[in-house]
Amino acid sequence: MENERYEISLKLFLKNAAGKILVLKPATWEPPFHKVHDFPGGRINVTEFATPIYDILMREVAEEIGTDAVGEISMTPVATGRHMNKNGVPTFYLAFVAQYIEGAKITLSPDHNDILWLDLKNVKLEDYFMTGMLEIAQQYAVAL
Repeated sequence: MENERYEISLKLFLKNAAGKILVLKPATWEPPFHKVHDFPGGRINVTEFATPIYDILMREVAEEIGTDAVGEISMTPVATGRHMNKNGVPTFYLAFVAQYIEGAKITLSPDHNDILWLDLKNVKLEDYFMTGMLEIAQQYAVAL
C-alpha cells in the first residue's frame, strides 16, 4: 500500500533591502544533508488543521529566527516544492515572502548555527540547496 501520510511545510523568503534572501545554515545535520541550507519555516502539525496558515507560518518562523525581523508577509505562495524525507514521507513546500525589518535581531534556533543573505539570481543554487528547497529557490529566483 502506498504511503498514506503527506506533510506540508511552510517556508519564508525573508528579503532584505538589497533583495537578498535569508538562508539558514544547518547546525548538526548528517551527510549528505550537512551542507544543505534551509529557509525559515516548518511543517504543519496535525493538531493545526483548522489553524490559519499565517499563524502556523509565524509559529515556525518564531521557532527558527524569532519574529522581530519579519515585516508584513504576503500570504500568496510564490513557490512550491516537493521532498521525500529520510523516512520516506513526502513533503510539500509552500513558500511565502516577507520584507526583513532592517537592523532587527535574528535569533537562531539550535537547529541552525549561522545565516547567509543570498542573491538567489546570482549564486549556484545547487551549492546551497537540495530537493524541495532547491525547487522553491529556483522557482523564486526565476520570478525575481
